[in-house]
Amino acid sequence: MIADPFDCLTPLIVKTSPSNGSNTGKVDFNAMKNQILVQISVKADLIPVSRLSISALWIVFFLAQMLIPAQAVDIRFQEPIIGSKGYHLGSYGGGAYWISDGRTNSMFIVSDEGVIVIDAPPSYADKIPDAIREVTEQPVKYFIYSHYHKDHTGGAAIFGDEVIRVGHALTAKELRRVNDPNRPVPSLTFDEAYTIKLGGQEVELSYPGLQHTPGNIIIYLPKQQVLMLVDIIYPDLVPFARLGLAAHTPGFIEVIEKAKENNFKYFQGGHLARPGTRQEYLVVQEYVLDLRNSALTAMKNIRPPLSLKPSDNLVSDPYYSMHAYFEAVSEACAQIVIEKWGGRLKGARSFSKSHCWTVILDSRTN
Repeated sequence: MIADPFDCLTPLIVKTSPSNGSNTGKVDFNAMKNQILVQISVKADLIPVSRLSISALWIVFFLAQMLIPAQAVDIRFQEPIIGSKGYHLGSYGGGAYWISDGRTNSMFIVSDEGVIVIDAPPSYADKIPDAIREVTEQPVKYFIYSHYHKDHTGGAAIFGDEVIRVGHALTAKELRRVNDPNRPVPSLTFDEAYTIKLGGQEVELSYPGLQHTPGNIIIYLPKQQVLMLVDIIYPDLVPFARLGLAAHTPGFIEVIEKAKENNFKYFQGGHLARPGTRQEYLVVQEYVLDLRNSALTAMKNIRPPLSLKPSDNLVSDPYYSMHAYFEAVSEACAQIVIEKWGGRLKGARSFSKSHCWTVILDSRTN
């Protein structure tokens, strides 16, 4: 006999295949409904089931169908496994996919009228068509430059002349300067924002101003709630050295806040494999914001020398005293950062001193 009349309402958790690069659970309501019907039929010979009790079960079922998705937790993506193919293909759902070779990442979106590709790292650009053919026979219609750097776009030419290449006007300017045949200049450019609409899919592109490079854009998929922000932020990891080799430190800090205005659940960085959740994004943002506080504390505790000139021979090394001061302050700042973040984010021990140097030097002019 059933001890609890709601036992048969326990939702079935369906684990997705590891091939999508995620470890997630979702409620399968058709399976839940079938489970209810099976439980009722199996137990019918043990207890009487009135119309009222069946109605009550269906009421609870529909309430669960409305409430459970609101309580569902975000996907936690697993690190990709790079096999003999030379790349990992993962899915965000809704026709959006991410590709990684374990070092550099790209994306593509499948629509009813064609495919939109974002970035083509030279390390596996020739394999992107194979990855696309794993899920669709649709042709590539658009190629998006996140920015002009070769490690992300050095394979852009592989898609031929008929594809529409899209990028910021400053990216086009930089690509004309480098004059690389493997990175054709985009035929469609924009200054502030542009939205690609193709076969029921949308990709929103916007430029928040100078940060990592001139023309590095925010890429957002509203249907899938996925953000792509290249060379700025990574899940569970501090930024690369010198805050991602930022061309403009204040802009680097600001773009993280600006991109957060998009209602994303997941984000893709440009390197180091797996996508992250919004919560992971917020943790890394906290680290970046905390750098300035740590730098200010270190600068208060270490006084600059009375003279920045070396006492012996000015001509031999006019930067000696200045370098010694910045080195001491950066070291003190790094110790503060490592004590707080060394156990929370990977890479803090490797790059926190570099980050402190960047923030301290920037504080002299901003």
